[in-house]
Amino acid sequence: MWNGEKVFTIDCGDEAAEWISKTLLGYCYGLRLGYHDGSCKRDIRKFHSRYIEMYPKLKRATSGKYSDLSTILLLTDSSVNDVISRVTNVSKHNFRPNIVIGGANIEPYSEDNWDRIKVGDVVLKSVMPCPRCSITTIDPESGLHNEGFEPITTMKKYRKLTKYNSGLSYPNLGVYMSVEHPGRICVGDVVYIPDN
Repeated sequence: MWNGEKVFTIDCGDEAAEWISKTLLGYCYGLRLGYHDGSCKRDIRKFHSRYIEMYPKLKRATSGKYSDLSTILLLTDSSVNDVISRVTNVSKHNFRPNIVIGGANIEPYSEDNWDRIKVGDVVLKSVMPCPRCSITTIDPESGLHNEGFEPITTMKKYRKLTKYNSGLSYPNLGVYMSVEHPGRICVGDVVYIPDN
């Protein structure tokens, strides 16, 4: 969600608000808990018109309710490990993925070329590469910025968005996915990756 973006939600009530406030803030007020029942979608054109032009698979239906560009961000262990080998004080947590795919035979950045994959009984469809922003430069444990604007500085040297001659200066890592066939995903599920 972006500053100034209005997102309609169902308020879960005072009891839920007290619980989430106490759990996260340590006192019984300050936060509300919202629920998304799937009945309405965000209009992402106002905040993401440039990306919509570059990536035709990016649509209202893929954006989710409370996410940035898409509901699911998928990375491979091999991609994250490649970045970590080039930059110190960075972990996979800097990149905030929902799904991390591991495996001995997965080449770094191979997820860039996946159109669809199946995880457990869920089929995911690639929407667009994930442009990495300055949030990745914040240590998720301490909340402090990493020195030298890392990992962005290093990633710009070899992971810049080049598709469509975008002119954007963000490096990319991982892919945004949409759910094509819903179901359940569990840690350790078999992942099916078709040959492209």
